[in-house]
Amino acid sequence: MSEYVNEPILAKEVKMKKEFFYGVALYPEWEPEGEWEKDLEKIKEAGFNTIRICEFSWSTFEPGRGKFDFRLYDKVVKRAHELGIYIIMGIDTLSPPAWFFDIYPDAWLINSSGQRAPSRWPTVCFNHPGFKERTALYIKNFVSHYGDAPGLVYYQLDNEPAHHCYCKYCIEKFKVWLEKKYPEEKFPVTFFLPDRQIPERLWLEWSLFNEEVIIEKIKWIANQVKIYDKEHPLTTNLMMHVSFSPHYAKESSHDVWGLSSVLDIMGMDYYPDTPAHTIKDYRIEDSAAYTLSRCLGRGKGFHTLETKPTTLEAFSGGTWGVSEQGIRKIGDSRRVALWSWRPIAYGAKSLIYWVWRLQHPNVFALSRPDGTLTEYVKITREFSQKINKVYPEIIDANPLPSKVAIIYSKTTCHLAGKQKISEVPSESVLGAFAAIWENRIQVDFINEDEVKKGNLKNYKVAIAPFFYVIDEDIAHALRGFVKNGGYLIIDARFASYARTYDPSEENPEYRLNYYKVPACNLEELTGYKSHMPYYDEELSFALTEDYLSFKKGTEIPGYRFWDEVEVIPPGKILAKFPEGGPALVYREYGQGAVLYAALDIFRGYYHKREGRVSKLFLNFLRKLDVNPLFFISNLNPEAERKIEGTFLKKEDLYFLFLINSNHFGVQPEISFCDIPDINSVKDILEDKKIEIAASGNWPTIKVDINPYDVRVLRLCASKAPVA
Repeated sequence: MSEYVNEPILAKEVKMKKEFFYGVALYPEWEPEGEWEKDLEKIKEAGFNTIRICEFSWSTFEPGRGKFDFRLYDKVVKRAHELGIYIIMGIDTLSPPAWFFDIYPDAWLINSSGQRAPSRWPTVCFNHPGFKERTALYIKNFVSHYGDAPGLVYYQLDNEPAHHCYCKYCIEKFKVWLEKKYPEEKFPVTFFLPDRQIPERLWLEWSLFNEEVIIEKIKWIANQVKIYDKEHPLTTNLMMHVSFSPHYAKESSHDVWGLSSVLDIMGMDYYPDTPAHTIKDYRIEDSAAYTLSRCLGRGKGFHTLETKPTTLEAFSGGTWGVSEQGIRKIGDSRRVALWSWRPIAYGAKSLIYWVWRLQHPNVFALSRPDGTLTEYVKITREFSQKINKVYPEIIDANPLPSKVAIIYSKTTCHLAGKQKISEVPSESVLGAFAAIWENRIQVDFINEDEVKKGNLKNYKVAIAPFFYVIDEDIAHALRGFVKNGGYLIIDARFASYARTYDPSEENPEYRLNYYKVPACNLEELTGYKSHMPYYDEELSFALTEDYLSFKKGTEIPGYRFWDEVEVIPPGKILAKFPEGGPALVYREYGQGAVLYAALDIFRGYYHKREGRVSKLFLNFLRKLDVNPLFFISNLNPEAERKIEGTFLKKEDLYFLFLINSNHFGVQPEISFCDIPDINSVKDILEDKKIEIAASGNWPTIKVDINPYDVRVLRLCASKAPVA
């Protein structure tokens, strides 16, 4: 038991209310004495109604073993309540106090070189036997004390959870994990140092094991919290940027699907414009990150717990530190408003910036170290006024259902990382997303586990870009999907590796089977089999006949991967490579069909944005009655690409968010081709009715959008228009 535990403060008052939680991260223990009180008042004046606190505070709450002190945060919580500010409370198990390691000197996280991991967090191994004992006591005291705190909205468990540890406890647990998962196989686990050649199969299993350890840890923390507080929801901030970058294969990654499934509410973070070399007014990664968050919210919305509130960068040394040259501004400050609207447009229920103030200059801070405010606080005030006007209307609105799913393979990402081509899966997925999304067709992301569960049945079309690694369960699910009327689109290197066990193989414990492509006997489904893969040679293919709106001879480009294949009847060749080999194959199977491109067509679109690629898939989808929700007819392709359009729906009302990432104003002419019976349109922010014209068979409107600005339109699709 602790030697010092304050009585719980005040009475329970706030649960998950139906309002928007708009706020900023605050670290009172990192600020000069007494400054946090002034900060809270400024936070309120800046338009915020929420603070996110206690993210790295274990040492503040338990400065000595079993000696708990809540006095600082008691004052913070009380003053926030007086100001009408809600709180999101972090529960920090990532970075125990120094005394913890005095007791357990072997509890440090160990990296692949066998050294203590030089990370800021996590610093401790979850599998160490002392971790749960000390952490459970800390959680008991913390939650027992703050479970009744006024203004508490929900808890955040850890921060950007990660765990890749090579200590003796993790290695032993990994051995047990392998034995349980593959009782018939023998895995000689004698590793783990980077100078050894780790077999691909073992690398995959090790990567998947570490992801499961992270999920197990969050589940364990959640169960501990719920012993003492069963009412407040639990979440954590999943890193969306790693899902669409080569970093997924690195040690900072985690399984966002697995983690989101064990949380009460989906939480995420995403930093636009980082790192510095990727700075653009708009990136397809932005839309993809929030689309994935929408999908992981599973119809309940999601909570953005960290995003960037400034357009600042360091001259060098990355975005976290400040180099000798200092801080500079990158791009127009108004883009912060776009970064704020984007999560709302995809269904977010909270928006929290990182960070209010730190002791040293920081590119993410809204307040300088001396407490003076940056220019970006003006933007937060204006956004607060606008969101308070919009949110009451959209509070019960939800994203539209999708007819198209992109299959995301974390196993492929891990193997690509091992093979040092970690950029390929992410660029292929993003290219597929862009080809569909930029045609104004909403698309979902779905992962391997969901495919195995049969969730593809909810979609008409599934796209599997660079789906490199496959197993029998996935193969069975894909056959069933197509046989029952689904359409599958695949590209080069599909099913190149099979995660199967063949005792006849030499050293089967080390191998991923790579002898028959597509793997798992999928050639009957796909209509081809591959003979030779090629890399680093950009090819195009030409149509062998008129297809959809394309004429015979039309060329479609790829990027760097392509396959030499043989077509299996009744597979049909629609296009050929210059030397005459099959390049585009169509195979009807059951009630559905498969379209296969023998080059990395989606990755090519990511890099080149070649309109013929996008048009090819748009025509194919429209043939299947998968139509754009709307289209813009009067802008050039580059300007149009920077106009995001997302929908939320409530009964007969549609809410269209138009986000202009162009540095100039536009007047798009928008025709609605897949939303029936629109009889009135109103700009909510301007409180102004928009006239509807006719363009062919489609209702059409024209709106003005200023540079880096947003329009929120309410469309009524009932017989009687809404005022």
